[in-house]
Amino acid sequence: MAHILSRKYSKALTKIALIIGLLSTCAHAELTSNLKNLERKLHYQQGAINLLNGSITINTGDKFRYLSPQDSEKVLVDGWGNPPSGELGLGMLVPVDLSPLEERGWGAEITFEDDAYISDDDAKTIDYDKVLKDMQQQTSVGNIERQHQGYDPIYLLGWAEAPHYDQSSHIIYWAQRLSLNPTASDEAVNYYIRNLGRKGVLNINIIADKKDLPAVKKSAPDLLKVASFTEGNRYEDHHFWDTTSSYSLAALVAGGAAVTAKKAGLIGLIIIFLKKFFVVILAAVAGLWKAISGKKK
Repeated sequence: MAHILSRKYSKALTKIALIIGLLSTCAHAELTSNLKNLERKLHYQQGAINLLNGSITINTGDKFRYLSPQDSEKVLVDGWGNPPSGELGLGMLVPVDLSPLEERGWGAEITFEDDAYISDDDAKTIDYDKVLKDMQQQTSVGNIERQHQGYDPIYLLGWAEAPHYDQSSHIIYWAQRLSLNPTASDEAVNYYIRNLGRKGVLNINIIADKKDLPAVKKSAPDLLKVASFTEGNRYEDHHFWDTTSSYSLAALVAGGAAVTAKKAGLIGLIIIFLKKFFVVILAAVAGLWKAISGKKK
């Protein structure tokens, strides 16, 4: 009798496993279909593109494509599952051979902060270990608002690449390791480029998964050259009568912690989706278990 019941339970559990597998496959198919539909709505551009009334020029070359601010928002919100920014940036750069919606895809979001002229006098004296600790505290505070909005918290784990400042080009860049899990089981990397100008800072935030960091690092030297200030707007065009920001380079790096881990948002989207879908799975399992228990009685 026990052997017969064991076989019945074994068959029931097999059916449950098959149903869970089928439901998971359907969920993945629906997510893939949505991303494909979104991809068809994106309009890629290449060549020389003028931004901010001609004060900045983007030259994609043959390695990148440009997405408008509106299309960039679609990728960030509808594709990667981030909260709406409430304010459009200047667009996004993506590799020419990858869609930002692919698993291996990544993008470089472009924004401008009119923080005035930022002095680089502290470039050689910055304690980046202290800066990192300040950023981690800042991220923890930001998590309160993220969770209030229904999004998962973000954990700043450390540097993927420590900050480096190029004195000749007036560009500082660094990379952060981020996760939606304090154990770093779902790790993403945000790579930041800050190009100092006469009246503000051009921001390029590269959003990718940790496994894509080698490809991103390979592309980073080209990304450093893609965007530039036009004559009259460059760092070296600064005049003594121009407004000077109270920001330092250290504060500029620390401010990067306020930027959302946006590719991690993709992980968040999948987690939220599976949580909703898991309720359906549990309902199916509960129904089967009730039927089995009823038969047993």
